[in-house]
Amino acid sequence: MPKDQVVGACQCSFCRKHNARTFSDPKARAILIARMPEHVQLYTFGLMTSQQIVCRRCGVYVAMLLSEADSVWSVINIDTLDDRALFTQAAERETGVRKIVGRVSAAKRSP
Repeated sequence: MPKDQVVGACQCSFCRKHNARTFSDPKARAILIARMPEHVQLYTFGLMTSQQIVCRRCGVYVAMLLSEADSVWSVINIDTLDDRALFTQAAERETGVRKIVGRVSAAKRSP
């Protein structure tokens, strides 16, 4: 449920420029479907810590894929969802990919 999600606001320059509010649910599975796959662009920062999924046509940051060892997590930009109004909680300021991975990993281990 959207009200149960921790909403994050990464403080890196990329996320701040996109004003992204994000969430990741380690107990869920994310499937992104592009109606026009030719408009999907994968972008990787120089640190190679994650891949961002960006719309090639309008530049909107849609999601991020984080990989560590054999695990992969997705982080979704709430403001790209049709149901974004259901996420009413304030975003927690996060600093970078490692903090997001730490939060998601901790939630994944909890019952």
